[in-house]
Amino acid sequence: MSPRVSFDGDDRSIEVDRGASLLDAGLGAGLRVAHACGGKGKCSTCRVVILSHVEDAAPRNETERAMAALRGFPPEVRLSCQTPATGDCLVRFLVRDDEDQDLVRAEVSAGAEAGVGEERRLAILFCDVRDFTAFSEAHAPYDVIHVLNRHFRRVHAVVEAEGGRIDNFMGDGVMALFGLDDAPGRALRAIRAGLGILDAAAALSPWFEAQFHRPFRVGVGVHVGEVVVGSVGAGDRRKVTAIGDAVNLAARVEATNRAEGTSFLVSDAAREAAGTTRVRVGRRVDVELKGKSGIHVLWEVKGLLGAGGA
Repeated sequence: MSPRVSFDGDDRSIEVDRGASLLDAGLGAGLRVAHACGGKGKCSTCRVVILSHVEDAAPRNETERAMAALRGFPPEVRLSCQTPATGDCLVRFLVRDDEDQDLVRAEVSAGAEAGVGEERRLAILFCDVRDFTAFSEAHAPYDVIHVLNRHFRRVHAVVEAEGGRIDNFMGDGVMALFGLDDAPGRALRAIRAGLGILDAAAALSPWFEAQFHRPFRVGVGVHVGEVVVGSVGAGDRRKVTAIGDAVNLAARVEATNRAEGTSFLVSDAAREAAGTTRVRVGRRVDVELKGKSGIHVLWEVKGLLGAGGA
């Protein structure tokens, strides 16, 4: 006897060939079911909740196991494209209505660059201007914006030259990503960019001092780790960005410069990824980072040495 798949909230069911996927069952029943990757198990938009006979469902295959581990799916949440119908069951598709469909279309239209989200190992650079809040409170808005734009123009040029991408400008801060292009040397390129940003700030400082009677200084931090990269936002304000614990840690690394009196700190992971024989370091800083457990090893970057690196 062929399995019968019923769909919660639709008051309908369909008989399918044994072994046909739950996605095929949903499409065969005429449901509007999202499957952004085309049913290849590369996204989770076709996910379903199995509401009955969960224990009778076929075990997850390797593709689905990887996605379930990544997303933390409980046993009853399955990828419909990877789950065969082996018996009668009741399921509910989780991406169904017009708003869900619009979101999926927007994700797909954003292009192949992680539109629906994927894990990537990137180098993340944060930079901000020292004491800029006090400066902005003491000077005209025009001056504040003009100074920022002069600084950001130079930072952008340095990051682009090293194959990175500016992810965001946040007040007087900048977040940049290295490795989106899958080119080698992401950590080394991020650290080289950090040194270039310090040089650019030093070059800007004489003009700044002449205008405002104070030095222009920045702090830089770099970390390397796993992030989720995807297109987020709404309407024409969608953008590819990175989120995750590694991003937060990179921000904490940069912020530690203030307390330590340094200008450029990198995580131990970033130094290792760049090559310990490539990075000329100063102080080692063992520190507890806000919102993070344990002691983290950071290194003050003073320059680069030799050739190579990863």
